[in-house]
Amino acid sequence: MPQKGRARVPLVCRGVVAAASWIVPPELRERWLSRWRNGLENWWALVESGGQSSRTMAEVCRTAVREAVWLRWGTASPQYVVRGAAFVPAVTLLLLLAMALFTRGFPALRALIVAARGHYTGPAHTWALTGAEDRLVGHGIVIGFALAVGVVAMLLVGLRLRRFSWRYWGFLALKSICVALVVTLVWLEGAPLLRAHLPNMGLKVIAGGLVPALAYVAAFGWAMAWSVKDQRARCPVCLRRLAMPVRIGSWASLFDPPTTEFLCDAGHGRLCVCETADGEVDRWTESDATWQELFRPAAGRKH
Repeated sequence: MPQKGRARVPLVCRGVVAAASWIVPPELRERWLSRWRNGLENWWALVESGGQSSRTMAEVCRTAVREAVWLRWGTASPQYVVRGAAFVPAVTLLLLLAMALFTRGFPALRALIVAARGHYTGPAHTWALTGAEDRLVGHGIVIGFALAVGVVAMLLVGLRLRRFSWRYWGFLALKSICVALVVTLVWLEGAPLLRAHLPNMGLKVIAGGLVPALAYVAAFGWAMAWSVKDQRARCPVCLRRLAMPVRIGSWASLFDPPTTEFLCDAGHGRLCVCETADGEVDRWTESDATWQELFRPAAGRKH
């Protein structure tokens, strides 16, 4: 529109947009300001012509400020951070540090390592009942059984995305190791603490030994299944969890089975997941650069 039409836009709105533009990152500022100026002109032209505008002046100003703030600090929001690829390794590291402080350096794990080397030199009463070798063999059997259950759980869940790069599969391996390590250390260090508070040998064997072992095997299988399910819901490009699920289809239809479509909030593409067990494999559709522009507020300055 001509400059004359631009001048008719209320000074308050133009001033708020101009001030909010300094919040926008420098590399996005010029394009953002141009888009908002054009939007203000169109909005005010509709108001002056007597048309029904869905936004008041206050709403327009608040929207401009919110969008500018999101472009600057949107990637620091809790929801955005949780969906990121670094969230699981970061949480794993924090949990390991917390367990190390709480247990004073993983004493049960260190005892097993020393026993495996055949040079246990700790306090005699620690392993006096069953011996270091017996506990080492027992722990090895339980961990081996848990690994078998975990593999079966991963196969039952089924990871049907088989066309992606080594980064995709490397992240799945890293994430699986993280959750397996946390679950295993909780069992190794938690079971001795539980046995220390039980009054007699029968309870120590059953409630402090057998029950924690069974719980560990079940938790290990669940963790491996969760790792695969979480991977299926991640973008193969940026490894972020997909968002904005939309359900389509119907369970009663043979030709239009129930599926769920997810979008990458960085604009890399969309994933179509079939809900039926014998349905088609998950379909990933990449988006071109123009789609990433639409998701610019969610991606912040990273894309």
